[in-house]
Formats: sequence, C-alpha cells, structure tokens
Amino acid sequence: MTVQADLFGRRISMPPKFLVRLAKVGAIPEETISVLKLFSTHNDWKKTNNQLLVENPLMKNSKDQIIAVYNAVKKRYSIRVSEYPPLLELVRIMSKDLPYSIKKQMLLPYFLRSEPLVEHFLLTKILPRIHSNHLPEIQPDEVISWIREESVAHKELTFWAESVVKKWNVAFHTFLRKFDYLSESPKTSLSLPVLRDEVFAFFFMHNFFQSKKVSEISKLTLWQYFGLSETEFHRYFYTLNARGWISSIEAGDITEISSRFTTMEEWIGSELGYR
Repeated sequence: MTVQADLFGRRISMPPKFLVRLAKVGAIPEETISVLKLFSTHNDWKKTNNQLLVENPLMKNSKDQIIAVYNAVKKRYSIRVSEYPPLLELVRIMSKDLPYSIKKQMLLPYFLRSEPLVEHFLLTKILPRIHSNHLPEIQPDEVISWIREESVAHKELTFWAESVVKKWNVAFHTFLRKFDYLSESPKTSLSLPVLRDEVFAFFFMHNFFQSKKVSEISKLTLWQYFGLSETEFHRYFYTLNARGWISSIEAGDITEISSRFTTMEEWIGSELGYR
C-alpha cells in the first residue's frame, strides 16, 4: 500500500498502482543478474549504464533495448524494503559463483514488491490454486480476464490497450515459468518452487540482524511467495542451526537465537565466499 495524506494531513493508505512494465521488458532474471553483477564492480548506476551501452554484454539489438532493461533493473532492485537486505548486499551475492537457481530466487521478493500486479495475482490467484487443487493449472488467456476484473478497482488498467493486455498476459506466464511456478510450455501445470536454504538464510539473517524475533520473521509476506507453511518455515529455521549459522534455545513459546556472525557482510563473506 502507498501511504498519502488527505486534506487534513491524515495518513491514508492507497492501493498500489498497477504497472505496465512487465509487458515491456518481462521478468528478465538472467539479464538482471548480469546488470547487478556489473553494478557490483562500480556501485554506481551511471557507470553501469555507460558500460552496458558501450560493451553490450546483454547482447541486445539496440540501445533502446539496453536502456529498457537497465531502467527496469534499477527501478525494481533499488527499492527499500525493511525486511529485505539492501541493494549492496544483493549485488554481492550476484557477483559470486553461486548456482543460478539461488541467485534467481533471491531476486524474486524484490521483483514482486516492485511489480504490484504480479504480486497481487501470485498471492490471490496462483498460490491459492496451487494449495487447493490436486492438479492446479492456468489456462493461456485466464490472466486477461483477471486484468479486466481488476480494472473496476484500478482505473489505470482501463487505459491499457488490448495489445498491451495480451503482452502482459504472455509476460506473466513467462514470469511463472522462469521462477518455477509453471511447467515448460506447452504444459499448463502449476507448482511451488523449491526454496533453497541459502535464499531462506539470506532473508532470515538480514531480519535477525535487525533484531527481529523468530515469531516476527515467520510472519513476513516474502515467505508466502514460496508457499511456506509455518511448519515448513521452522524446518528451514532448524536448517540454519544445522549449518551453524545460528544457535537457538527454546523455552516454552520463546525462542532465543544468537549467531557467531554480527553482520550480513560477515555472514556472506564467510559462508557465500564474498570478501
């Protein structure tokens, strides 16, 4: 929700504005990783943009395509969300020799928070269907009807041309496939991505270093993106113990945790190879 003030200065919550950006550039996890790796060498967006244009590591056919990717990555991953590690921590991960599956999953919460309509459909349409059906599926044109339904409450959607709606629909299906919610085309079956331990740790450790309690961390929206139940959350939590990243002591309903690491940088440097 966006927070604004009314005429009397009172804070009011506004529904998020749904963006067309997905139809223009897509989810692009591969290109995102490439741009963020390049950013890690500069820690400067302007220098990153210049190198992209001069060297074209993205192998695009035009400068307009390069600029579109650059702008999308910058806007999506420069967002500040308190429960997410800041950009510099994320790019440290992207610069390391880690499996693509780990890097891609670390991008997902940032991407969803910056693309409200994608997040909305994932939380209200896709995940409930996965949880409630034995053989969940999504049909090729379903999203088009969802967009039309949402246009009643979100008037910005009424200005989308039919061609844009169709492109967004295709891009949403591509997003689902790239992030492992949807089987490869032409299949239409839905499933949950298997959350990697390192990805769980990346977000958990950040919130731990922010002095949040386990009970608070377990309620973060980002776990919903991966379909984690409370039981599954605690299974991942105990994996952190097993790997020596945290130590925990339970006393009734209270769980006290500590760690031999004092910062995210220290944890990443020791356990994920960044210095």
